[in-house]
Amino acid sequence: MFRKIITWMALVSALTASQLPLGIIQIAAWTSMFSDFVDQTGSVETSWALTFDGQHTCTACDFVSERVAETEEKEHSAVVSLSTGKLLLASFELDAFVVEDSTVIGETCHDLPLLVGGCLEPVTPPPRIS
Repeated sequence: MFRKIITWMALVSALTASQLPLGIIQIAAWTSMFSDFVDQTGSVETSWALTFDGQHTCTACDFVSERVAETEEKEHSAVVSLSTGKLLLASFELDAFVVEDSTVIGETCHDLPLLVGGCLEPVTPPPRIS
């Protein structure tokens, strides 16, 4: 049940972010305008031209235009603020690090006998191919 709720919420947020509801409102507005113009003029061709000429807008068309303009303005201002804004990544105060020689704990002896590696002769020779 919880997974279905999360899935529906994700779907609604994706549709809202894609401005699909504004597209649906615009299509409904065009349909209403076309129907009204057909009733007024009686001509499908004239009604089609009046609907999509851009000079005869309705309140729904104005609403969609305002919302799209607001969204574009917000996106443009966000891009401008990101490109022109200064972002302080790190402070420029540098602390000098001093590395001191390490002190040796204990004594070093140079006279210790070292292990000398060597190889002894094998007792039996390896087998030969005859």
